[in-house]
Amino acid sequence: VYFSEDNAGAPPLPSKAADRARFYLAVRTGTSIPTHRSLSPQGSLSGVQGLHFASGSVGVNVGRYWGLELAVDSLEQNINVQPYGRIGEYTHSSIVPQVRLMYPLAEDRLVPYAVGGVGVGIAEFGDQTPEAAAATTGHAQSLSVVGTAGVGLDYLVVNNVAINVETKYRIFPSAMLEINGVPYTINLSGVLVSAGVRMFFN
Repeated sequence: VYFSEDNAGAPPLPSKAADRARFYLAVRTGTSIPTHRSLSPQGSLSGVQGLHFASGSVGVNVGRYWGLELAVDSLEQNINVQPYGRIGEYTHSSIVPQVRLMYPLAEDRLVPYAVGGVGVGIAEFGDQTPEAAAATTGHAQSLSVVGTAGVGLDYLVVNNVAINVETKYRIFPSAMLEINGVPYTINLSGVLVSAGVRMFFN
């Protein structure tokens, strides 16, 4: 506390990093839990193989409690059609502007947050197996409206680098897929679970 007779020479109070705009890049990897698997009656979508899910975002913490970011999530699923088995891979990616709401704790070192937004999803068919190529055809290249909602946690190991974990539900309701000339509308919604690093530029 500085009284009036002393404040002429008082040093300025330090400003917290969380109180200013901070730009960042986040990279994550993890897995997905699909909530819709059926291509009934012909086939099914299997889950992601291993850590085949990649995610990243660029954004800015506008202030202490909220920020904006552009999140990109991409994953692949196998397509199984009887009697051929696996016929190829279905790649679906999303680009979503998100709002990030934060509540810094432990002197701003621990930051729980929530995210949500609406953007666009892109789906493509590829990597068709040679055994199935002679008997089946697959095609998909479509755009869909996508929504996201999730929670996460940052732990700042140093001022500009945070370890990050995040769980997010991605709503991807109407991707298109064509197998042997038959069109399907697929719900690719699922839970994305990831871990990674968030790096601040200032």
